[in-house]
Amino acid sequence: MARSVWVWGILFVKFVTCKAQVAPLYPDIPATYSFNIPLVTPAYIPLEGKYILGSIYKFKLKESNLAIFDVNAAIVFDGKSQNKQLIRLNFSNEKEGPYISTSRASANYAYKLALTNDLNMTAGISLGFVNRIYMTPSSSNQGSFFLPDGNIGLTINYRELKIGSAVMQFPNSKETPSQSTQQAKRFYHMYGMYKHDISPDWSLKEYLLVRVLPEVTTQLIGGFNIIFQDLYEAGFVYYQRRGITFQLVYGLPSEKYPLALSMAYNSSIFTQSPLWVDSFELGLMLRINKQDGNVTIGND
Repeated sequence: MARSVWVWGILFVKFVTCKAQVAPLYPDIPATYSFNIPLVTPAYIPLEGKYILGSIYKFKLKESNLAIFDVNAAIVFDGKSQNKQLIRLNFSNEKEGPYISTSRASANYAYKLALTNDLNMTAGISLGFVNRIYMTPSSSNQGSFFLPDGNIGLTINYRELKIGSAVMQFPNSKETPSQSTQQAKRFYHMYGMYKHDISPDWSLKEYLLVRVLPEVTTQLIGGFNIIFQDLYEAGFVYYQRRGITFQLVYGLPSEKYPLALSMAYNSSIFTQSPLWVDSFELGLMLRINKQDGNVTIGND
């Protein structure tokens, strides 16, 4: 009897079909998305700048096999009546342990339509692929597969207020390698951001991100940063079921400063998910303006 149960158990494990989602929370670095907005929507064109480079790196000190790197480079084309177009290339890689890594690459196009001097609308789309590589301690069991990927977004900008939404992984693509269904399931972002002055030297920025995820409870991410002389920024973000993130930024959108740097610490306060507890996020952004044949350097 015991042997029969054992045999049936082996057969069940061997032939059962498992389902898994490729990076269901991608990008898993949204707590500081206000510093690098292309992480949550392809419908983003900075207010100033001809060439823009942004990157962010997230890592956990005690586990070197958990890390995420994202870099994007863009060029902006000015049009008539304050209209703009943007082309952006994006690449990211996520290590999910010693045996699994997921890479993504995409091309992003966005268009800004100026409705009035203070009101404009930006729409964008990105298309690319996701590549997952997985292996086991035994070199004989490893694999790699590609899935088509893409995002669509729309943002309304009124002065310092931004409101928008995005459909992430809209192709909803899937593949079944080795009896395990891998799927880049569609999910949704809804976001808002508002910056306002509270004195000649001080201003405040609030932002909110709602992530509607498949088979996972909807997530709420919100925070605020206080800004001094448009140069120093500090604040915190509440990431639902993930804890509190503390952020520092040096260098804000101004032609005076060539570089913007961001550092964030994801603490264990209020956390219910220990995966990324006590981790750090480092961000960098560079903007180059080109006017009348001269190149000036700034950041956004």
